[in-house]
Amino acid sequence: MISLVYKDFLLQRGGKSLIYMAIMPIISAFALSTTIFNVIMPYIAGSYLYIVYANALDDKYQTERLFIAMPVSRRTIVGSKYMSMGFYMVAFLTIIGILSPLFRLFIPSLLNMQLLSWQIIVQFFAVSSLYYSIYFPLYFKVGYQKSRWANYIALIASAGLFIGILQLVSELSGIEMESLQEALAFYLRVPAGLWDIIIPIASVGIIVLSIKLSTYYYKQREF
Repeated sequence: MISLVYKDFLLQRGGKSLIYMAIMPIISAFALSTTIFNVIMPYIAGSYLYIVYANALDDKYQTERLFIAMPVSRRTIVGSKYMSMGFYMVAFLTIIGILSPLFRLFIPSLLNMQLLSWQIIVQFFAVSSLYYSIYFPLYFKVGYQKSRWANYIALIASAGLFIGILQLVSELSGIEMESLQEALAFYLRVPAGLWDIIIPIASVGIIVLSIKLSTYYYKQREF
């Protein structure tokens, strides 16, 4: 499975997409001095680029047909896509975690910016799990060409729901909500600290269900 994850990277190596994706975590690190929305949106954009180019190149070179003809199970192919995006998220957050204290140290205007925290990581995980879990089952059901519209829907739905919750609760409370956990805590009267636990568990559940759907659809798909 790791070799299939590495394949997604190799297909894009040397392309413009990797340059854009390398810039995105730098933008996110700078955005830690502003709002959580500005921190997460470059990640969503980078994820979109990674998914689009990886799947487009798979389609162009017909790599899925090749792997299916080899002793590689469809379950493994499905799992590798989810793992690939998981590695991307970890790499993205790692870069932010490294850059943010350096920005605070060497850029006086960013002296008071926040650092990467578990609260921020949870929000990354929540948005990304929703994004991948909407798109991948449709991708594995109908393929890249017919699922391109689904990628836009997944992107808008994941980012839109995140923004909508923060803005709605901010308007209801009259207080600018700085995190998804704070917004849910205010609206549902459950402490924000508990949401730091509930959200990752729910996100894992969503991903597991999505993997099962993707595997089922992919096993039924004819090439």
